[in-house]
Amino acid sequence: MLILCGIFYWLSYLASIHVARIFNEVAATQHLLEGHITVETLSANPSGRVSFTGLKWTNPRGEVLADIPDGNFKVKPFDVVTKRMSSSSITYLEIHDATLFFDFDDRMNLQHIDAMKPVKRGRGNTKLPKELKDFDAELIATNCTVAAKYKQRTFNMTSVYIKSTLKNKKMYLDFKSGKFCGTIEADGLSILGSVDLSKDEGMYDDVNLTIDQCNPSSLGAGINVKEKVSAKARINGLLEAPVIEGFLTMDQLNIPALHFTKVKGNFHYEDGLITSDKITAKVYGGDVLAKGKFDIDDKSYELHILGDKLHSNMAAHQAWFKCLVKLNLHMISDGNPKTVLTYGNFTSGHGFYGPIKFDKISGEFSNQNKLLRFSNVVIESSDNNISAPNFQINKGRLKMDSLYYLDRRTGIKKRII
Repeated sequence: MLILCGIFYWLSYLASIHVARIFNEVAATQHLLEGHITVETLSANPSGRVSFTGLKWTNPRGEVLADIPDGNFKVKPFDVVTKRMSSSSITYLEIHDATLFFDFDDRMNLQHIDAMKPVKRGRGNTKLPKELKDFDAELIATNCTVAAKYKQRTFNMTSVYIKSTLKNKKMYLDFKSGKFCGTIEADGLSILGSVDLSKDEGMYDDVNLTIDQCNPSSLGAGINVKEKVSAKARINGLLEAPVIEGFLTMDQLNIPALHFTKVKGNFHYEDGLITSDKITAKVYGGDVLAKGKFDIDDKSYELHILGDKLHSNMAAHQAWFKCLVKLNLHMISDGNPKTVLTYGNFTSGHGFYGPIKFDKISGEFSNQNKLLRFSNVVIESSDNNISAPNFQINKGRLKMDSLYYLDRRTGIKKRII
């Protein structure tokens, strides 16, 4: 037995000397990756570990899919000795400082890798290929730059760390990145969990997702939101159709005429649509409950806000104007920033404006393309009511129609101006 082990070791050593020829043979005959693979230098040891520099992988059109300055991989020694080398002979791959491009099709399948392509079955359905389920390998990538494309969405990530293991029909993934941009901009992203490959279609297995300090304005929503949002979520559903349920937080948020603090709420993502049925926040000393939806692809959105006990003196920055206000606000956009429409109504309890006391203020408003309109504004007091049927603020300039007051003692409505 010892002699056989010695012979095997010696054959492995001889094979390691010819590692360049073996690599070229495998690169020329492999069917795992589309396109061409080249390296600048190769070296190996008898245990089957191969180090390389200057590896490039290009697709059939000559576009670079991977540019890897250095790395190493481990092959099965028995495959080396018997010269039965194939893509499945690689059991470990480690790369550093690489530039990688991931291209996903509409069904979330990674392009240019045959083992990731689904196999067609009846009625237009597909299933994962058997080769992918049978893989037993590990990938580690450190300090990489990654570009990814899925439908109309693009992502460019820096300082990427990836540890992925395929074993027992499961893919385990630990993914972290630094700042990234594209369809979404954020300071960091992490994905931790596994994908079940045992069924015909891959399934996310409660994968943890964290997004740190995302820039909402990068989504192209038509609102200049500079404040950052962070999110924690779980990914489930089919590999080609992820469903994300999570929780978001923002320290503050500013939209026209409203300053939110302590923003937090839930969200649901599916097929490019982000929805939320409960977001809470503080606004001008009062409480806000909101819900809405946003389409990542066409940039359309809706936001509906209910505010209670908002302090008028905080909103108007005037200590002599004091009352508590209820607000019902709606924001709607079809994806064009110029057509964003904000509208709603408000009502207050009793209060005062300087020496003038009132029982209630109510009215309606709309804001589109920097034109703020008010209508049916009524100031009620014990002696009379003052009403402003229509006035507007256009680019900071006030244009007002007539004002009226109703003398409750006489029942006569008179024009003031």
